[in-house]
Amino acid sequence: MRIYVPGANRTGRAAWPKSTDDEGLYVSFAPDSPVEQRATLLGQLRTTEPGTVIAHSLGAAPTLLAIAAGTLRPARLVLVEPALFDLIRGTASVEEHIAVMTRARKKAAEGDLFGYWALVKPRLFGGPALAADWPQDEPHARRFSTLPPPWGHDISPDLIEALPTLVLSGGWNEHYEAVAEVLARQGAGHRILPGSGHRAQDDPGFEALIASFEQLTAG
Repeated sequence: MRIYVPGANRTGRAAWPKSTDDEGLYVSFAPDSPVEQRATLLGQLRTTEPGTVIAHSLGAAPTLLAIAAGTLRPARLVLVEPALFDLIRGTASVEEHIAVMTRARKKAAEGDLFGYWALVKPRLFGGPALAADWPQDEPHARRFSTLPPPWGHDISPDLIEALPTLVLSGGWNEHYEAVAEVLARQGAGHRILPGSGHRAQDDPGFEALIASFEQLTAG
C-alpha cells in the first residue's frame, strides 16, 4: 500500500499524473491549510501503517510531523524534492530567501498583492512582475500567497534515522540539494534525476526507482 502526499500546488490524484499505481491512496489538502492541519489529516487516514509513503515538496513537512507524532507509521519513506527548509536554516542563501519571502507575505497580508508578486515572481518563477501581465498573473499570485511556508515547523532530520528513506531531487536548485544532503547524512539514499526539475515524480525512471527501493527494503 502506498500513500501519496502532494506538495503545494496540485493535490489528490492530479498531483501524480504519471503514476501507474491505481491502488494507492492519493491525499488531498485544502490549498491554504496549515502544515500542522495537514499532519493531523495524515494521522487520520484509514490506513496509518502503509508500506510506502511518497511525499512531494511541501508534503514532506506534514509527513514528518505525523511520523514524529506516531500517527503515521510507514515501512519506508520516499521524499521527492522535499521542501524541508528547517533542516538548512543558517545557510546564507536560505536565510536571504526566507527574508525576501517573509517581506513578500507581509505585503500580501497588507493587501498589496502586486507588491508581493514583484518579490516572488523573479525569485520563484524566473521573470519580472509586469503590469501588463497582471491580469493573468493575479489569480496565481493570490493562490500562491495563501500557501503555508516550508519552514518554521521544528522538523529535525533525525526523524528518519530508523526509517528506510529515499530522497529524489532534480539537481536544479541549491536549496533542495542542500536538504537532500542533510537527509543523506542521516542515512537516506539520494538519487538525482537530471532534467526533472521540481517534479522528479514525472521522470520516466521514477516508478522503477520506487519499485527497486521497495524491494530492497522489504521484510
